[in-house]
Amino acid sequence: MILLYLAAHTVAGVMATVLCVRWAAGVTGPKWLRRGLRVLILGFALNIGLDGSKLLAIAARWCGGTRWDWLDSEVSRGFAFACTLFTGIGFVLPMVGGSVERTLWAKRVFLRLGPLWRALREATPAVAAALPVPWWDVELKATRRVAEVQDGRLALRPYRNPDVARAAAARASALRLAPAKVAAAVEAAVLVDAMAAKAASGDAEPPLLDDGTATALPALDQRALLRVSRMIRRPPFHLAAGTPAARRIPAGSGQGPGERCEG
Repeated sequence: MILLYLAAHTVAGVMATVLCVRWAAGVTGPKWLRRGLRVLILGFALNIGLDGSKLLAIAARWCGGTRWDWLDSEVSRGFAFACTLFTGIGFVLPMVGGSVERTLWAKRVFLRLGPLWRALREATPAVAAALPVPWWDVELKATRRVAEVQDGRLALRPYRNPDVARAAAARASALRLAPAKVAAAVEAAVLVDAMAAKAASGDAEPPLLDDGTATALPALDQRALLRVSRMIRRPPFHLAAGTPAARRIPAGSGQGPGERCEG
C-alpha cells in the first residue's frame, strides 16, 4: 500500500513540475505570476526527492538492512518541509508580491511628487482637496496626489510661455541630458515660469488662450511627473522665472493684446 501511495505521489509531482515548467515558459502576464510558477517548480520537484528517499529506505529494509533508515527519518523530513514551504510560497507569491509592489510604488509616487505638488498647491491652493484620506490607503493617497498635480498643471495652462520652453530645451540639450530628462527639465522650467507669472498677475483674470498650439499641455504619466518633480527639487540649471505671460487672444477676434472681451 505504501508503494502505491509513493508511486502515485511521485507521478503527481512529476506531472505538476512539467506543467509548471510549461506554464512558466508560456506566461506573458504579470511577472509575479511567472515568479510564483518558478517557485512552484522547485516545490513540486522536491516532492520527487521526498518520494525517492522513502523508496530507498524501503528497498534497503527489504534487503535486510537498516543502515538507510535515516533517509526516511531525517532526509525525507527535510524534503517534506522544503517542498511544503516552496509550494506555499509559490501559490501566495503572485497575490502578495503584486500587492506589495503596487503599495511600494504608490508610496514612492506619493513621496517623490511632494516637491512638485507643494509648488503647485502654493500657486493654486484650490487644487488640494480638503477631504481626508485614510493614512493606510497609500494607493489612494498617491492617486489623489497625481490628480492634484495634473489639476495644478491645468490651472497654469494660461500662463505657460512657449519661449521659456524653447530656451529650457536648448539649455537642457546643451547639457547632453537624456531625452526623458530634457522633457522633464523643460516642463519644470515652464511650470516655474507659469507659477511666477500667475503670482505676478495677482487677482487679475488669467490670460486668454489662443487656439491651443502655443500653450498645449503635454500629457505626462506618473514616471514623467516624478522626473519633473525631481527637476523642481534639483534642477540641472537655474529655473529662472520670467515676466508674466502675455495675454493670449483667440485667433480672429480682432482684439489687441491689451484688450479684454466684453459682454
